Amino acid sequence: MANLDVNTASFQHMELSAAQSACSDLDYAFQLQLQEALAVSLATAQQPNNSASPSSSAPASAANTVFNGKQPALSEEEDEMKLLLKMQALEFEKYHQELADHEQATEEMRRLSQEIRRRNHDAQFARSIEDMAEGEWEDVGNDYEKPFEATQEERQFKLYFKGLVSCECVGEEQWEVFSGAGIAIYDPDDKLVLQVAKPLGLGLSRAPSEYMALTEGLKTAFSLGIRNVTAFGDSVQVHKQVTGSWSVRQRKISNLLQDVQDQLGKLDKVFMVLLTRCDNKLALTLAREAIDSQLSRRDQYSHEMEQSRKENCSICLEDNVIGQMHEVMTCHHRYCVSCMAQHVEVKLRHGRIPECPHEACNTRLTVDGCKIFLSSKWIEVLTKRLEEAAIPESDKVYCPYSDCSALTTKTAIHMLPQACSSSRPLMCKECLKCNRFFCIECRVPWHTNMSCQDYQGRAPQLYGVDAKLHLLAKDNRWRRCTKCKHMIELAEGCYHMTCRCGFEFCYVCGAEWKNKNQTCKCDLWEEHNIVQEPLTDDDDYYDSEEEYETDDEEYEYDHLYPHMYRLGHFDR
Repeated sequence: MANLDVNTASFQHMELSAAQSACSDLDYAFQLQLQEALAVSLATAQQPNNSASPSSSAPASAANTVFNGKQPALSEEEDEMKLLLKMQALEFEKYHQELADHEQATEEMRRLSQEIRRRNHDAQFARSIEDMAEGEWEDVGNDYEKPFEATQEERQFKLYFKGLVSCECVGEEQWEVFSGAGIAIYDPDDKLVLQVAKPLGLGLSRAPSEYMALTEGLKTAFSLGIRNVTAFGDSVQVHKQVTGSWSVRQRKISNLLQDVQDQLGKLDKVFMVLLTRCDNKLALTLAREAIDSQLSRRDQYSHEMEQSRKENCSICLEDNVIGQMHEVMTCHHRYCVSCMAQHVEVKLRHGRIPECPHEACNTRLTVDGCKIFLSSKWIEVLTKRLEEAAIPESDKVYCPYSDCSALTTKTAIHMLPQACSSSRPLMCKECLKCNRFFCIECRVPWHTNMSCQDYQGRAPQLYGVDAKLHLLAKDNRWRRCTKCKHMIELAEGCYHMTCRCGFEFCYVCGAEWKNKNQTCKCDLWEEHNIVQEPLTDDDDYYDSEEEYETDDEEYEYDHLYPHMYRLGHFDR
């Protein structure tokens, strides 16, 4: 019968594999046809047409986008069919494993049975030698033997059994009744021979679980070749009904009692002994382990089903398995890890603290939450960003030297030990990283023998390097943030600027924006900063992985702690 089950399962597994291969081949053929159709459409759209308007390149671009993008998503029915085939394959693998485990357990039971019988025989033989008289031992001791026989009389073995029922929570306000059997078999010398923890299923009450535990214990003893058994249990009902002291009225209990009696008929001698529950600890522990194993298997199965379920990402609109979805702490908004990684990297590139991408959600992302989808390099950048954000804006100080740009605080920097010739020596500070002096008021290298007021009025005419910087800032219409004093250049977009310190202002006049509203009457944008040339393949920022890495290297130098940097964007 076992061989028949194995052959049937193998045949069904082969049929399932063939169905999966056919499904995969059909899907591949569909993708090839779709790619050929897109290629023909693209070739048609790219034919020269002198009368075509500039917008005529849109179909080609659209076709190219579709062709080079992700493959079209499968229909819901195809997706469900693939999931069903996958789950069936998993079930067949589990079934094959269970059959193999059963065969291994049967072979182990045969070995244990032979070992138990041999151990019992050796114990009886040793006892007979010990009881032999000295004179008899001297006469026949060297020739005395007692060969091992399978049909020899056996001593009494001890069988402890326990059926346990427990109501367990399996979900939110959802409870189920689990049951398990614990069985322990001892040899006549009180040495543990075998212990079994077997799940009994769901929905059983106490008495049926006790009967089933006793039945399993008797079956196990019989499979080990044991024929003389003393069964110990702590159920009064089972003990009284098996021994005939109580009558059975329920049909279900009557059927279970019949199963016990069928097993008793296979053994030579069986004695029933009633114990207290505290004397049946090992069997009770094994029954508890059986229930725990059911709970763990249920959790594992639920986890596998949860991982195979798909969820839609509202950013890329793709269906992703649950394992590829990231849940933001605190607000519990969920997006795929790919979109989250791109979102965080873009925010860090612009010197901003990344927040939850959900609209109107201001939940800040944490380092621990981002470790699942960010590389170690970006984790380091995020850590520095958060450390920087933890410093109050009024206490932040950046080193003005372009080869340093270290971030420190006003309370941490050192004052020049000797008095300066400036009229305001308290403004002279020392960078903790490069140990060079700078003016904390002007945010420039220290101007010796000159006050801050004199320097700000005369510096462009006196110092060549500073003069070039000021002239360059004037020619390029750079602006200084009125809050943190850093230079900002408008690369593109509107005049609503957001500094890395969080201060929002107008790029034209420097007036502060309050609550995302303009407080001045300047124009919001100029057309040449908004309208751009159509993008080509060469302009795609993410096409070249090599260029992407190069930008990362520049970012590490220019954007971690810049003295002068660019901010140009469309305000959303």
